[in-house]
Amino acid sequence: MLMSPSITAITELRGPLFAFAYRLTGHAADSEDIVQEVLANWFAADHHHVADPRRYLLRAVKNRCVTLLTRRPPRATGTELPEPLVQPRYEIDASLDVSFGLWLTLATLSPLERAVFLLKESFAYDYEELADLLDIRVDYCRQLYHRGQQRIQARQPRFHPSQREQLRLLSAFQQAVAAGDLTHLVQLLRQDVIIYADGGTRTAARRPIYGQQACGRYLLGLYQKFAHGLRAEWACINNSIGLLLFEPRGIAVDTVVLLEHSPQGITALYIVRDAARIHSSKGDF
Repeated sequence: MLMSPSITAITELRGPLFAFAYRLTGHAADSEDIVQEVLANWFAADHHHVADPRRYLLRAVKNRCVTLLTRRPPRATGTELPEPLVQPRYEIDASLDVSFGLWLTLATLSPLERAVFLLKESFAYDYEELADLLDIRVDYCRQLYHRGQQRIQARQPRFHPSQREQLRLLSAFQQAVAAGDLTHLVQLLRQDVIIYADGGTRTAARRPIYGQQACGRYLLGLYQKFAHGLRAEWACINNSIGLLLFEPRGIAVDTVVLLEHSPQGITALYIVRDAARIHSSKGDF
C-alpha cells in the first residue's frame, strides 16, 4: 500500500516548484499562483494512489505554465524580460541560475523544449521518466533535450564576480551615467556589450542595442530623459546585485537595472520599465 507523504514533505517542494515555474514562464507572481493552486489541489484530495508525488506535482505545474505561455499576449514595447526576483520578497537557492541571460536563451525554446531541459537539468530525470511525465515518446524527449542543450551551450558562459566586484562596478557605472561621462561609461562596457529593455506600454528600445558607443549614448539619453531625479538603491535581484530606481519622494519602483559582467567589463544590461512586471515582482522590500 502506498503511503501518503507528509504535509511537510509536500510543502518543502514549494521552492523547487516555484523555481521551475519561474524559469519556464518568466512570471514570478503567476508562478506563485500556479504553485499555490497545485498544492491546494493536492491537499484538497486523496493522493494515496500517487507513487511519485514530486513528478505528479511537476506535471501539474508544467501543464498550467504551458497554458499560461500560450495565452500570453505579445509585448507592446521592447524585449520581453522576466519579472525581477527582488529579495527579500523572493528567496531563491543561490546556486540556481535565474539570470536574465539564461531566461532569454530559454525563451528561444518552445515551452515543451524548455520543460524537458529544465526537468532534466534540475531534477535529473532520465528520458523514460521525462517521457512519462510529459506524455511524449522517449525518442522525441531525447530530441527535445538535445535541441535545448545545444542552444544553452551556445550561450556565452556566465561569469560569477564576487559581491565586492559587483558593487565596485555598479558604483562606477552609476557615477559615470549620473555625470554624463560617456568616455568613462564606455570604458566600463565590453566591446560587444548589449542592452535589452522591456518597457511594456512605456517607452523602450524596440530591439536590443549593440556596441560600446551605441549602448553608452542610449544609457545617457535614457538617464537624462527618464531617470534624472530618481532615487537609486542597490538590491539583490535574481541572485545578483542590481539597481532599483524609485520615483522621487515615493516608494514606487520606476525602473529595475541588472548588469552582467565579465573580466573585461559589462557584457549585458537588462532594463525593466514595464510597470506591471515591476509591480508584481517587488512586493514589500
